[in-house]
Amino acid sequence: MTEPDDVLWSAIADPSRENAERRADEFSISQIFADAEAMLAAIELAAVDIAAPRQFHAPLVRLAAKRGLPVLCQKPLAPDLQQAIELAAEVKNQTRLMVHENW
Repeated sequence: MTEPDDVLWSAIADPSRENAERRADEFSISQIFADAEAMLAAIELAAVDIAAPRQFHAPLVRLAAKRGLPVLCQKPLAPDLQQAIELAAEVKNQTRLMVHENW
């Protein structure tokens, strides 16, 4: 399968410049951004992996889903089961949503 040349395969969004730079160096990632909105506005990505503090999971899922990007989100998806069910229902026609535990 040939992928478009204009899709960036990796970037980091982190409000901590120090953390972003450390991860970028560790994984040879050339693009870092102060926040996810700036990243998604500036570049085209193939998917989004959300490994942020849990209070940001649902808003970041919505942000990526609005752009139709497949989302892999670290657990928990939302603060409680009902909110997780509602979020999954909200984005189901916008994107592929996957939730994982990174152990």
